[in-house]
Amino acid sequence: MKFNFETFLETDGKAGMAVVLDDESMSTTIEQLVSQLKTLGLPAYARPCFIRLTKHIELTGTFKVKKNVFQDEAYDVNRVSETIYYLNNKNQSYEKLTPEIYESILQQKIKF
Repeated sequence: MKFNFETFLETDGKAGMAVVLDDESMSTTIEQLVSQLKTLGLPAYARPCFIRLTKHIELTGTFKVKKNVFQDEAYDVNRVSETIYYLNNKNQSYEKLTPEIYESILQQKIKF
């Protein structure tokens, strides 16, 4: 799991995005992933605001993740065809990011 950071307006920190390889040979759901993170002791304040599932993570010649593609696309549903989940702070669960929710985030109706 690798992290990418996007700055939000009127926040004191950064909101993280975890990019997770969506391997079809593993039957892990988003709920199971979040449950495992909690079980392993990840505190609530360290949970990523976005989780992006991807089929391919490109590596450099020295086997480092090429993060710039993920950073450039961020959580823009108009640019990303992969599934992105966002942390709904009201019910403390991850929900699929839709164009409507994306617009609400841009308009700061949903804050992190």
